[in-house]
Amino acid sequence: MIDEARRCAEEAGSKAKFIQSEANKLPFVDDSFDYAVLRNSLWAMDEPKKVLEEASRVLKKEGSIIIIDAPWIERLSTQKPKMNDDGVRIRSGETGFGGTDLIDPIFMNLPLTMESRPEWDCNRLKDMRFQITWQESMDDMLVDRSIHEIVGDSFVIIAVKK
Repeated sequence: MIDEARRCAEEAGSKAKFIQSEANKLPFVDDSFDYAVLRNSLWAMDEPKKVLEEASRVLKKEGSIIIIDAPWIERLSTQKPKMNDDGVRIRSGETGFGGTDLIDPIFMNLPLTMESRPEWDCNRLKDMRFQITWQESMDDMLVDRSIHEIVGDSFVIIAVKK
């Protein structure tokens, strides 16, 4: 993905710099950025609270965090996956989305799997002294329709560091 981002930046004439790191241990000094964006990623983190804390650490005062995500596994967490002949979950309704018998157990054990989202996100941000300035459900056009039918609407949260 970094290679693709570099290619796109070059095509656009951008001099953007790309850095790969752990989200829970960012290689930046405190108060470095105006914005932090978490796009369809927080749900898959082993330490989502630590990721938010790191985003807060590198944000300047009055900086904004933007979270765009969905309750990816919440609806499926109590359902037994159904497999088709090649072991891939059928991508429809209550039967799941694109996971495999190897990946599903990992998904089911992630910290945010059983959390009610976006409530969890808003509560953590408020605990960290962020002011929620916008929260809304949305139909994420970048998410495949078959997945949207399973997980429901995505959500967006914009919060300002106080």
